[in-house]
Amino acid sequence: ENLLKILESRLDNVVYRMGFAASRDEARQLVTHGHFIVNGKKVDIPSMLIKVGDEIEVKAKSKNSPRFKELVENHRGTT
Repeated sequence: ENLLKILESRLDNVVYRMGFAASRDEARQLVTHGHFIVNGKKVDIPSMLIKVGDEIEVKAKSKNSPRFKELVENHRGTT
């Protein structure tokens, strides 16, 4: 049970679960390339553990990339 909690709280898994990536591999790559900010700091470590209350955001420059624009458009269609 503890192992499952740890795996589910990894940044790459959270990015995937939030819909920012089509797969966990893609989520890992997006994190490694520094597209996310956690609690105001750029993060590039996929295994970083996320806690309740942590703020995760897409880097401002990354928001303009075709990949993230596509995700926003797809997300709008589902809400």
